[in-house]
Amino acid sequence: MLHPQRLRRRATCRQPISVHSVAVALVRGVAGAFLLLAGVACAVVPGAERVALVSAAATPAGSWDYLGDALDDAAGQIEALAASDLERREGYRWLARSLFSGFDRFLEYANPAIPEFYRAQSAHRKFAGDNPDQLYHVAAVASEFRYRVRGQWSAPGVRTELIELSVYGGGLSFDDDTAKRRLVAYMDERNLEIAEDGSFEVVVGVDPAEGNWLRLEEDAEMLLIRRYFASPQPADRLPLSIERIDGVPPREPLTQRELAKGLIASGAFLRETAKIWGRWYPDVLARHGPNRLDPLPDDGDLLTPAGLTYLQGAWSVADGEVLVVRFRPPDVPYWGFLPMNIWMESLDWRVAPVSRNGFDSQLDPDGMVTLVVSEVDPGHPNWIATLGHRRGLMSMRLARLGEQPLPEVETTLLPRDELAGFLASRGAPPLQSAATPR
Repeated sequence: MLHPQRLRRRATCRQPISVHSVAVALVRGVAGAFLLLAGVACAVVPGAERVALVSAAATPAGSWDYLGDALDDAAGQIEALAASDLERREGYRWLARSLFSGFDRFLEYANPAIPEFYRAQSAHRKFAGDNPDQLYHVAAVASEFRYRVRGQWSAPGVRTELIELSVYGGGLSFDDDTAKRRLVAYMDERNLEIAEDGSFEVVVGVDPAEGNWLRLEEDAEMLLIRRYFASPQPADRLPLSIERIDGVPPREPLTQRELAKGLIASGAFLRETAKIWGRWYPDVLARHGPNRLDPLPDDGDLLTPAGLTYLQGAWSVADGEVLVVRFRPPDVPYWGFLPMNIWMESLDWRVAPVSRNGFDSQLDPDGMVTLVVSEVDPGHPNWIATLGHRRGLMSMRLARLGEQPLPEVETTLLPRDELAGFLASRGAPPLQSAATPR
């Protein structure tokens, strides 16, 4: 039961200013930066109304009210969308994770005058199709400043395989509803200069610089660095840093406007992402059917990295069944296949092999890759565990595909006791007594 004061707050937040539309506009900008908002129609609210919504929160308590309402609304969405106790539990955990993601993006690390990277995805922070083989780091930037990014390509026992440095702008914040979200500048391992000791530096700013340089334009708001590894990285052993190189950061206390903007944006982010990701599984299922992979539509507004191609689908595997995925991998430096839960989170890669890539997958004698998705390990070297899940989303990433055609992906759902015969019919190696975990 809601506290009476909370009921009054809920009554007062339904004003002529379209909070719902503000939330939709916000979430398009943020969620898109990490992946996959194809086909989601989002309303646009005039910038003046967004500013009015923030300005109306004249006290810290007023800033908190909208956030509390968003928590209530998002919890109701989880109850409506979950089809099992596990999905419901993971849904509430996802809400908590999303709330903290909103705090990071809009409140804690929102000031481009004091830049700092935060890790956007981890074993405990998952959102919008996180890839266990990647580290994602985000920093707020602005064209009025100039920055230096430092990093290390490798260290004993760990090596970066690919890197993508992307500057995004246009419509990622409250203030400009006329701007179109876009990729402002991009750099990857193909044109990144790395020193002999494995270190690298990148200047980020409006004016060109010698060596590595990422361009900033007037609408630039976010720097997102994606790094790919051969396996999941529980810790970041190759830390990144970012600093201003054009002056001293301001020494200013937190203002009411900053607090209001951060909390209201975080609440809007929470409310609408619960709706969007909850619909993603049934929408993909309705468009493509179960257990197949198709190209992810991308009209340039998704804020995906420039060098990556995606396939997506919905998987459904009952207890006692296996989903077999077979394809001939193209000539790319990285491919990865990932089943997820219905909230578009990777499963717990700390305890079982829940994804596969070109580094850890065994090839068949004919050069094909065979992946087996199931609850119980059938003794296949490329087994992917579902960890109690019976349905969800899935994706395939193909890095630097270029002009090569998309691979033809064969998916077959069958009873587990028919797997051995199926593999034999495809000329694949026989099952083993136990698969070697990743």
